[in-house]
Amino acid sequence: MFSRTPGPSVLALLVLLSSPAGDAQTRWTRLSTEKGDLPNPAGSNQQTGALVARLSKSRAADIVISYRVHAPALVWMRRTETGWTRHIIDRDFLPLEAGGAAHDIDRDGDLDVVFGEDASGSKLYWWENPYPDFERNVPWTRRPIKTHGANQHHDQVFGDFKGTGAPHAEGVDAFDVDGDGTTDLCAGNFWFKYEGGTFKPVRVGTIGGRIRAGRFSQRTVAEIVIAPGDGSGPLRIYEATGDPTQPGSWRGRDLLDRPMVHGHTLDVADIDGDGHLDIFAAEMAKWSNKAGAPDHPEATAWILYGDGTGNFRRTVLVTGHGWHEGKLGDLDGDGDIDVLNKPYTWNAPRLDLWLNNPALITP
Repeated sequence: MFSRTPGPSVLALLVLLSSPAGDAQTRWTRLSTEKGDLPNPAGSNQQTGALVARLSKSRAADIVISYRVHAPALVWMRRTETGWTRHIIDRDFLPLEAGGAAHDIDRDGDLDVVFGEDASGSKLYWWENPYPDFERNVPWTRRPIKTHGANQHHDQVFGDFKGTGAPHAEGVDAFDVDGDGTTDLCAGNFWFKYEGGTFKPVRVGTIGGRIRAGRFSQRTVAEIVIAPGDGSGPLRIYEATGDPTQPGSWRGRDLLDRPMVHGHTLDVADIDGDGHLDIFAAEMAKWSNKAGAPDHPEATAWILYGDGTGNFRRTVLVTGHGWHEGKLGDLDGDGDIDVLNKPYTWNAPRLDLWLNNPALITP
């Protein structure tokens, strides 16, 4: 367990890093399977999905990684009093895709897990959380959500999109875009407003990819951030200058001075704790499955600190690391936002945690 007065063995694991942009308020500590600070997830060399959620109801969020190529299909990294331990959720081989979501599906008071198959399969599954009876090598019960129809299930999200009081698992982000009190669905380069029994698609940007919505200013209508995902393009924030249900009212603004290259990581949270929403975005270093050098050795991870008025201070967290489905969350239980780096095939299987000012770390 890390404490305010860690012993020498703990200090040996910590590498305190100031923000390259000179941010005096945030120090980052990187823990990595590369250095032995974390147990290796020990799945295949294609780490597809990443999920950050409080599965064990501890103060620290848990980490779930999905795999394909060979078993196991799902691995859970659980925060304990002495660090992190590796648990098996599903020991079988399943061709699982990127994404993943958590929700109390069986309404027993704990979060269950959802992942789906890649382009080779038509199945979407949920796994029943056995809380509080966790055993490291005892798999969770897997149940199907769908077993036929279209293949590939890239990204899931829960939200009460129809206003029925019950959430539905689909899409890539859920947020009240137009400020009417109802959760909306965001996917690709669209947001969808549910009216009259159907979802009305509203085109926001010119390209699709990773998408997140949030209120980065004091406006009633949310802004929408889009990164290119599997390809290259701008990291861009869009805001509506008029009626948000009309595609022509959305205007985009670039947030970086160059295109993102395979920007398959995009998340938002108040990272520095100043009450304003920030943006985290990062690039893949390797997306091809063939062995050899990285496809993009200068892959970069950025934190864009928001000021609450729609403006951002851009910083670089790290360069030369491969990112895929990187996530934000309180991974050490100290009340602030940390960063999970889960690469796809770059040096996989591998995990890196960037802990935010880890003065007190509790499970």
